[in-house]
Amino acid sequence: EHGADVVAADSRKDLAFVLRNMGEIEEAGQYFQEAIRRLETLAAVSREPSTVNLLLTHALGGWASIDIVRGRYDLADPKLRRAIPLAIAARGMNHPITAQLFVDLGNVYDSQRRWEEATPYYRAALEAYEESLGPQHPETMKAIVSLARMLRFQDKPIEATRLLRRAVESRSAVL
Repeated sequence: EHGADVVAADSRKDLAFVLRNMGEIEEAGQYFQEAIRRLETLAAVSREPSTVNLLLTHALGGWASIDIVRGRYDLADPKLRRAIPLAIAARGMNHPITAQLFVDLGNVYDSQRRWEEATPYYRAALEAYEESLGPQHPETMKAIVSLARMLRFQDKPIEATRLLRRAVESRSAVL
């Protein structure tokens, strides 16, 4: 029904990612914004909002990544907070896309030394990665290290050490 419109919005999102990766931040931001506007309109009228919402999730995450590069965590935070429930609705709590959004929001707080706020997002990412990718996957290992770092910064060395030992043992079993 709105297939061509979805493709047009998705193409803008994809172009924005390419431009971002090339360092064309301003132009990428414009394409992310345009894609988001189109996807929001489509989500309101679509019979299949989960597909549109998944694309919207990617566009919001991409636009937030530009804010993060600029050090504008205050702008990235609401975009990621908006993307997370869309990802959960589209793919579930324990999906790699959802996990990455948890990591991104944790990173926003981590960059501001807001470790207690970052911790639940890193914890959620770890759970999602373990469920979706398995305990020995590299993304799971990175989530363990990020969570352990947050715990160490909060003077919780016992829990941090337990997590890091688990990561070391898990990786040793793979090698």
